[in-house]
This record gives sequence, structure tokens and C-alpha cells, in this order.
Amino acid sequence: MLKIDYKVKSGRIIIFNDSENKLREIFRIRHKEGFYLLFGKDGSLIASGLLKEGFDKKLKIVLNTLLRQMVFSLSLLCKEGDFIEQYSWLSQLQPLLFISEKQYVLFILFSYYCGSCGLNDVIEKLNDFYLAHRREIEIIGILNSYYYNQIDVDLLKEQSQVIFPLMLSDNNMSSKWNLLIADFSREHLNCIGILSSQEGKILKVGYLSGSMINDFLGSIKNYFYEDERVK
Repeated sequence: MLKIDYKVKSGRIIIFNDSENKLREIFRIRHKEGFYLLFGKDGSLIASGLLKEGFDKKLKIVLNTLLRQMVFSLSLLCKEGDFIEQYSWLSQLQPLLFISEKQYVLFILFSYYCGSCGLNDVIEKLNDFYLAHRREIEIIGILNSYYYNQIDVDLLKEQSQVIFPLMLSDNNMSSKWNLLIADFSREHLNCIGILSSQEGKILKVGYLSGSMINDFLGSIKNYFYEDERVK
């Protein structure tokens, strides 16, 4: 159940998450001659109606429906501070931690939808990040085997020139992943990043779609800098 709050301010509807009070989405709203128009952040018209038809109540229903599709709680994936072994659907990741000698391992979970959301751009940024910090971090990409097969993996390696390993998810991970995609079906599930220490502790979880990848990778650097200060 999504708990949301919203404020109408200067022609904008600002959506917050109640539990964390963090900004999630901004919609634009216009009133004219008894009508209202609700626009998404890309400028597309997503709702309209008469102001006299219970505007506030109707609008809240519309917003809840939209947020059902747009907001995805990362706690449904895993929580920072926990260990990977606590999540049965992430069991595939645990042995991969011991393959790398790096202090950090960044797992990138790619879903089927990533093919239409600038996957090459995401991989390019991950390639650059890995080259800049390859002494500290290992990056491993995992594709949902419900949608991908090994031929797809090989094609993606060739087309994107990815420099970090790519592999298919096991059945356990695919099953859980498919349930999440069915429930939320949004671009947030295209690329998910899970940063883990070599011991399996989950340090950071985040979306890697659009501008979010820059914020996510920027926050990871803080772990490297803290280690340097300790030394």
C-alpha cells in the first residue's frame, strides 16, 4: 500500500513519500474556465476534468494510480545494512562475491525493459566508472533469464562493448524479479544497482535509469574516499 502526500504549489503538484518525506514526482497542473489539466514532467497530458466534480478527491485517486506505477520501494528488493544471504532470491550473488578480490562488488540487475531505455548509455557510464575505480570495485551485470537467453547476452556484449562480466539470472532470482515487474512495470526496474562489500553486506541499493545513475555512482565514491581517510 503506497502512502503518499501531495502539495499544490505554483502550478505544480509535488509528490512526497510519507515515510521518508522524499520527493518522488512533480506534475504540472493548469486551471482554465472550470477545467483542470494534469501534465507529467515530460509535458504529456495525463488527466483532465471539471473542477466542480470533486476535484481534490478525484485528483488524489488519479495521483495514487499514477504513483502505483511510478514509485517503487527499494525495500522490496533488499535493505541497506542487511547481508545478501538474508535474501533467498539473491543467493546467486553470494558465490560471486568470492570470485573478486576487490573490496566492493556492484551488481547490476538488467530487466527486459532495459532494451528500450538507453541501455547502451548505462553500460557506457558503468564502463567509465569501472575504468576509473577498478582497483576498488568489481562490476557484474545480471540479466533476467525470463526474457534473455545466452545468445542475447552474447549480442549485448558485442553491441554495447561492455567490459564487465554479464550473466543470466538463475530461476530463483527470475521468479522474484518477474513478480516485481508484474506489480510495478516501470522503468525503475530496468537497471537496479546493489553495492555489496566483499563480506556480503549490502551498502547501497538504487535505480540506474536516466539521471539516477549519476547520483548512484556518485554516492558510491564516498565509500572509496572513506577507506582512504581511514588508511
